[in-house]
Amino acid sequence: MPVLTATDELLLAFLDSDADARGWAFLFPDESEWESPDCDVMSVRFLELARTRGFAGHLIRADSDAEGQHWFAVIRETGSEREMAVDWTARQFYNVRQPADDPASIPCPLVFEWRHQYPLGVVEFESMAPSRPPDRST
Repeated sequence: MPVLTATDELLLAFLDSDADARGWAFLFPDESEWESPDCDVMSVRFLELARTRGFAGHLIRADSDAEGQHWFAVIRETGSEREMAVDWTARQFYNVRQPADDPASIPCPLVFEWRHQYPLGVVEFESMAPSRPPDRST
């Protein structure tokens, strides 16, 4: 049996504790049983759990002329210099190019080493920078 890293355990804990994470991972694009929250909401929830488990991290706001704003989290395990990006809502990009690909062709979550570039070629972001999520209190 493979040994799970702290990041693996964090991802599994989020899947276990968050119904919307399970929706993105197992139900999307069928939203008949759930309503997907925005990517900033998912990223904030994930980052909050990561911080309770000792991870450092921040949110990235990525801007695309074609796709608008997109958000994901970048985390770092305690004692590590390696930053990993975690995008729970990347599957929304499955239909950017026509004909539409299968949403399952994009992993959920999409996890990649953070090197200031997004790994999916179907969407191009003109800028990506650490940011605070939008204020939804109004």
